[in-house]
Amino acid sequence: MIEDLCAQAHKLIHDHPSIVAAGASIGGPLDAERGIIQSPPNLPGWDNIPLKQIITDRLGLPSRVEHDAAACCLAEFLWGAGRGATRLVYLTCGTGFGAGLVFDGKIYRGAAGKSLEIGHARFRDDGPEAFGKRGSVEAFCAGASLGKLAA
Repeated sequence: MIEDLCAQAHKLIHDHPSIVAAGASIGGPLDAERGIIQSPPNLPGWDNIPLKQIITDRLGLPSRVEHDAAACCLAEFLWGAGRGATRLVYLTCGTGFGAGLVFDGKIYRGAAGKSLEIGHARFRDDGPEAFGKRGSVEAFCAGASLGKLAA
């Protein structure tokens, strides 16, 4: 999968020589500072994958990897509905349920620079299950969970 993406990126870089850096956003958990993917439940086998280093090596460009909700939050802060705010929260409801926080123009991270993973917090002990966790916020709010709850 990564090789296919890098091949497509190489074509873009060739067609657009003004590209000077590369970035990727991905659901967590991940260490965004180091660009290491840490076993996201929706990507089995992606255990401690150094995605930032892979992208940098394959494309020959400086790169950055960011939690998807944090990247969206920063984009809203810089160019979207959050322009002019001093603090902004972005919630995403997709494969999982995530959050990004921007305070004073900078992405806020959790302990040890980790991405925020509010979807895995337990909401109720007797709730539905998502990604092996019963009663998590994700089990109630993720896109896949909403259909199950409605049924």
